[in-house]
Amino acid sequence: MERENIRKILREQSTWQNFLNVLWPKIYDITRDNPLDFELGCNKDVLKKYSNLQSLYDELVEKDIISQGDTIVQIRGKQQKLYITNDGTPQKEFLVSTAANGFSNTKDSGKTPLGLCFITKEINADEKYEVIIGGKGVNKTVGPKEKSTYRKGHCAEVLTASLVLEGTEECNKNVKGRYVYIHGTNREQYLGQKKSGGCIRVSNDAILELTNILGRGTYVYITNY
Repeated sequence: MERENIRKILREQSTWQNFLNVLWPKIYDITRDNPLDFELGCNKDVLKKYSNLQSLYDELVEKDIISQGDTIVQIRGKQQKLYITNDGTPQKEFLVSTAANGFSNTKDSGKTPLGLCFITKEINADEKYEVIIGGKGVNKTVGPKEKSTYRKGHCAEVLTASLVLEGTEECNKNVKGRYVYIHGTNREQYLGQKKSGGCIRVSNDAILELTNILGRGTYVYITNY
């Protein structure tokens, strides 16, 4: 083969390699930010089965929803706790406060959704305890156990940061439109109790830690067991 032809082939290979180097990270970002639909189900038996963290993790790995070593979140309503794992055993846990009205995937129910979701967006205020409205901080802080007077009729606020959730299953497809978040709160004294309007409240220290650990595309499984 002539030397010039060899050089041409090498240049073409180099061009394609550069293209792939740019393309693959973008494909990865797209698939992580917009996971494919997976159906675990939201019925009683499934929710009870996957209240076991190891069973949940193993199932997600087996179904190729995640890879071994990936981090996931499990929220258990009965225990009012959020667990983080990358192998099926809890590495971290945090107290939460889910909806006072209970759990349901019904729109406008004021209840916490169920099933497999993922984090689609992270919202951060400029400072700890700052109120977040409409996806941004409003330059107003409220104490972690202080009743808010910032908005009439809103004693509870989203503070510090929030992780926006979206459902991946047919049974919870409306989660995105329900504006369900994991977020810091000014009602920390009620963590461990069902007191929210549908979101998952955590302490302000916890949401700062969670935003450092978790990223867009992280799966979050919510069960009422």
